[in-house]
Amino acid sequence: MLYLSVHRFGDGFYPGSGDCTEIGEGAGEGSTVNIPLKEGTDFGDLEYISIFQWIVLPVIRQFKPDFVS
Repeated sequence: MLYLSVHRFGDGFYPGSGDCTEIGEGAGEGSTVNIPLKEGTDFGDLEYISIFQWIVLPVIRQFKPDFVS
């Protein structure tokens, strides 16, 4: 199983987890990909397209999932 998340992240923002260094633990180590976005960052279509083109799609291609939710 692979968990991939693009989300807002920053000090004081609940739940306080989801940094890019958090990649899973124990038997699940390496099964989590966090893509944190800082509060106040002005992201538009081009920025999101870049995130998916350069991070999300290569991870999906390498993992080769049977199902995406």
